[in-house]
Amino acid sequence: MAEPSPELVGRWRAAEQQLYPTVLTDPQAYQRYVLAVRGLADELSEVAGREALAAAYPGAAARAAEHLRRAGGPDDPRAADLVAGAAFAMAERRVSAAQAAAARVARIAEAARRGEAWVVVRAAGERGLAPFGGYRSLEMHLPDGAGISVHTETQPDRALPLYVVERWALDPATGVPVAGEPEQRWTFTDTAAWWDAAEVQRAALDSRGGPGGG
Repeated sequence: MAEPSPELVGRWRAAEQQLYPTVLTDPQAYQRYVLAVRGLADELSEVAGREALAAAYPGAAARAAEHLRRAGGPDDPRAADLVAGAAFAMAERRVSAAQAAAARVARIAEAARRGEAWVVVRAAGERGLAPFGGYRSLEMHLPDGAGISVHTETQPDRALPLYVVERWALDPATGVPVAGEPEQRWTFTDTAAWWDAAEVQRAALDSRGGPGGG
């Protein structure tokens, strides 16, 4: 089996974007569409991989039409196609998130097995392109689960992004934050101070050692 192509995933997401704006013009129809999407997405909850999701898509419009009928929606092939696409877009996000979480756990376990002090929990963008925004890296200190987030945030009143360093408490086994807010946060307007601050935080954690310190 092959994974869904970028074009197919794009079709699913486009269907979702086309379907949901009906809330502005016909709230009752929107509610029926939501019920149908959720019904089909619930069926897809048993699908465990992206390959299986792609294999399940042929014939999805007929299943979507049945969910539409149960929700009191129209007997409309176009609407069924949109419902099917929206349900598969929802399922694809779920499956992708589950696979990313599994890969993250495996990466943490492998780094711990090797005796490494740090592991990259997630990363996006390139450091050298950080002034253009979109850069994000979260590293975890394996001895104690402390996380260092180094990322950029857009500023509505400035062309350049804000450069941010945050300290997080992470679950040492999964790399997931244990609280909704960072423990500490620092912001900068230039990349040199930003990266220096991240290095200072890493060094402080390295010198602290494990949970008991030292």
